[in-house]
Amino acid sequence: MPILLLFAPCEKVIIAHDNNTVSLISILQDFTIAFPANVQIPETVAVPFRWYGFAMWQKQAQDEGKHYVQEIEFCDPDGTVILTGVSQFEISLPIHRVIAELAFFPVRQSGSYTLKLYLREDKQGEEKKLIASFPLTITKKVEG
Repeated sequence: MPILLLFAPCEKVIIAHDNNTVSLISILQDFTIAFPANVQIPETVAVPFRWYGFAMWQKQAQDEGKHYVQEIEFCDPDGTVILTGVSQFEISLPIHRVIAELAFFPVRQSGSYTLKLYLREDKQGEEKKLIASFPLTITKKVEG
């Protein structure tokens, strides 16, 4: 199984065309969302915000010819999965990157959310394994 080198949620991922280097812009860890005091906020509000889950994997000798499924889950403070992103890949180079694009940011409550990274080989009967997690603190703030 490939080795995880890096996992992070970020606002932007830039890949340079000339040398194929990666830049992660604004790694997310704390997120404050302000709402006007006179507005009733639904429990399952989502803010339109494009962000990314970035994973960088290192190929191992036994990975040759194998296909993998990477899954990212975004969980609220209660542990409920509120977003999922699934990517399938085969590692043909020594380093492989997977970029999961997410179009909105769900905000159910203030608290500690978790972005979880799972991996499994893409074959019958394989169970996904939790490889890494990344905490994000979200604060709902009423203004005015």
